[in-house]
Amino acid sequence: MDMKKVMEDIYRLLARQILDDYGIKSGLCLEVGLDHGSLGLELLKISDLHLIIAEPDARLLDAVRKKPGFADFMSRVLLLPTTLTKLPLPDASADLVISRGALWDWEDKVGVLKEIGRVLKPGAVAFVGGGPGRYLPPEERELFTAKREGAQKNPADLEKFRRLRSGEELLRLGKEAGLKDFKLIPDPPGNWLEIRG
Repeated sequence: MDMKKVMEDIYRLLARQILDDYGIKSGLCLEVGLDHGSLGLELLKISDLHLIIAEPDARLLDAVRKKPGFADFMSRVLLLPTTLTKLPLPDASADLVISRGALWDWEDKVGVLKEIGRVLKPGAVAFVGGGPGRYLPPEERELFTAKREGAQKNPADLEKFRRLRSGEELLRLGKEAGLKDFKLIPDPPGNWLEIRG
């Protein structure tokens, strides 16, 4: 089994998990930052959502544009090159906000989390962080974890990798951002913040 297939499965199964857990199948979904792929595109395949992908790196947006099947959703997707700490969206405008894997690269994590809280509609939800999701088969989860942790070059890098993705760190960031209604969802080797609007 190769990592490309595992990553494809992660995004596909996470999209299903999000719809199963939150039932948000229509309205506006905002994907904040990109990592290895677009979780939002997977959600479009199984819902009636409209998607805005906000990402400061034009190269990552261009990679999404080139993904197989992107053209099928062009009428429901807006690729938005923007600073994540100043999203050009009105308050309380998003029904669902998602971000997988990008949080670790944000320079101002607290600032981006504040913006996510600002754009959430009352009753809306954000799912932010990283992990393979609970629907991923155990053998794929083991491979994902081994590859992620094995990519760290020395014990100090591995410790930093784990610390930055720890539940304690995510909870600290949520509190510092002033988020009112949020909780931690463990998903080894990562964690998620579930944020309610």
